Amino acid sequence: MRRWLSVACAIALLPLGAPGAPAAEPDAPAPERTVPAKTGVVVDGGSGNRASLGASAAGSTVAGRVWNDDGDGVRQDHESAAQREVRLWTHQPAVGWSAVRVTSYGGAYAFTDVPPGSYQVQVVIPAASPEAVTRFGAGGDRQRDSDVLGPNAESLPVVLGGGGPETRGVDAGLVPGRSTGNSVKSAANHWCLDQEAPNGLPPTTGVGAYRCHGGLNQEWYFYWITTEVAEVWGGWNWDCLDQEFPGDQKTSEVGVHPCHGGLNQRWRVYHNELQGESMTVINARTGECLDQESPQGPPTSGVGVYACHGGLNQKWYAAG
Repeated sequence: MRRWLSVACAIALLPLGAPGAPAAEPDAPAPERTVPAKTGVVVDGGSGNRASLGASAAGSTVAGRVWNDDGDGVRQDHESAAQREVRLWTHQPAVGWSAVRVTSYGGAYAFTDVPPGSYQVQVVIPAASPEAVTRFGAGGDRQRDSDVLGPNAESLPVVLGGGGPETRGVDAGLVPGRSTGNSVKSAANHWCLDQEAPNGLPPTTGVGAYRCHGGLNQEWYFYWITTEVAEVWGGWNWDCLDQEFPGDQKTSEVGVHPCHGGLNQRWRVYHNELQGESMTVINARTGECLDQESPQGPPTSGVGVYACHGGLNQKWYAAG
């Protein structure tokens, strides 16, 4: 407990209206950038692959496996274990980021006796390493899929309540290569969140949902401000997903604009793997949900921000 207390203190190139049309690949993206890694106090959890955080009475467990994947995103028995540093991060407003670390000896790790709170798991991939994370959430089996994403190999939020001990699994598959962003797919029809390009390149500031094609304008990066709040950066020009406030007047419009740190460019991500792999993306300024618009029932290519209601058109999947 003493160790943990010291740590706690220390988001087509398709013509609009034609989502099924062939897509042109971007040929002049912004210069290569990356998502900054978390910085903060990191303490050793011990010499093995397990660390107790001291909350024995109501403590929960965050555990998982790290393996060398064949690229399909699903852990299989013939795939070898990977030994990497694994960090459990938390964020305190007055202190910032802090973490406990262990090593996944034998491909397994565990953080036990974890107090209630919000956390993220990171598998540390050295900058010089020719490794990347495999496909996120592939296969539909939370016991065997990979749960980390992006260049920094970070999980979505892991939120542990105070109602009693819980166990959460966060696994990580590694492949040769370089990690990129992720597509963000609507649960309503599996179309991808898209920085629109109705007249070709470059994309506009508009955002819609279109058939997935893997272009940079459908690639998104999560830059975590806290364990639950992120900026969502577009892969084409690294601008921020934004609930638009022209003249400081709230609208339901969503765009992509240069990042300025405002709350309308920050999004609270709710995800609970025990309830499925989908996530709800909520604007930090208004508390409204990212929504694939469905004014007449079936989902359209429009994307806006509206009062949260729990429908499929307000649920999204991060995909590799």
